[in-house]
Amino acid sequence: MEDNIYFWFDSPPKVGKGAFNYVANHWPCRVSFIFNNDFRAERKAAGWNDGEFGKANVISLFNESDPENVVRDIFNNDPSAIHIVNGLTTHIMRRVSPYLPQLKKRIFVLSERPVQMGGAIEKMIRISFFYFKYSLLYHSYDKYIAAFLPLGKMGVDTFSRYGWNKEKMYPFMYNPMLPILEPNPNIKVKENLRFLYIGRFYYKTKGVDVLMKATRFLKGNWSLDMVGGYGKNSEEVIEWASKTPNVQFKGTWDSNTIIQKMRNYDVVCVPTRYDGWNLLINESIYAGIGIITSDEAVSHELIAKSHSGKIVKAGDARAFSQAMQYAIDNHDAVEQWKQNAFESVHLISCETVGRYLYDIINYETYHEGSKPVCPWS
Repeated sequence: MEDNIYFWFDSPPKVGKGAFNYVANHWPCRVSFIFNNDFRAERKAAGWNDGEFGKANVISLFNESDPENVVRDIFNNDPSAIHIVNGLTTHIMRRVSPYLPQLKKRIFVLSERPVQMGGAIEKMIRISFFYFKYSLLYHSYDKYIAAFLPLGKMGVDTFSRYGWNKEKMYPFMYNPMLPILEPNPNIKVKENLRFLYIGRFYYKTKGVDVLMKATRFLKGNWSLDMVGGYGKNSEEVIEWASKTPNVQFKGTWDSNTIIQKMRNYDVVCVPTRYDGWNLLINESIYAGIGIITSDEAVSHELIAKSHSGKIVKAGDARAFSQAMQYAIDNHDAVEQWKQNAFESVHLISCETVGRYLYDIINYETYHEGSKPVCPWS
């Protein structure tokens, strides 16, 4: 392992830098993080710009007078380096792609699955378009890529349907740097079961309307706190929360305090209609609370592994309501979810996911050891 590594990002990797930092801190040669753009203003306001990138050398192309020349020099001056690119169709991939022929199978690509949502006709059109698009990308890139890392098993299955070679794929995840906490002192459920929603108030992707409908059928002692306040449907959701018994709008939370605040709740609700991953499930496991999610959150596979909640069909308000009612009626089960979540943190820690990535790079570049196996699947 005598080669440098370059990680290429459209913007600094808040959601995945736990694993990336692990590689930067443990790889025996230089590791560089290259950013095409800075964080958007709203993400800086939410505390994303913490500047912590371990031992990585940081190159911000948006601060360079001639970014194209910087990129050219990297490839020309370090021809044996290993390159890891975030996204098949990102701006940073377009910067890197002209140099692919000279990389000698030393490029690794991470990617979410394409967006496949909407009504039956819209979904059919999307699937047909994506089949053409990603089949073309496969024939363009496959001969250069050492390994492809889609997010989750759903990502692997999706790209397999588009013709990508499953043997070259490793399921991956977004892996933020989250605090390892002591066991949740609030594991016991009180008389009033506490539900939580965190995220954008947007019906089309986040399925907040599914959650709103689900609460109509609930009986017993429960409360639901809505955290967010941004998104296309924010005004409607905030007004709904103000008029609905047992529901409160709590504004936004700083991203650096979410885990601690989540520990005051019993179950987080993830009614999403589409997600490339969904970090809230990672955060819920770290916090040690239960989870009810739709099957369109790719990260629902973590719940299947950890037995920390329930998974229901996306868009089905009645099924989501039934899962919530189960939690209200079965406090012992919720307490077990919370215990199982906390005991599963090691499966998705920065060390576990980072080591997995490190081993993939080592195996596919130098053919050392046995083929890495995904630790959370």
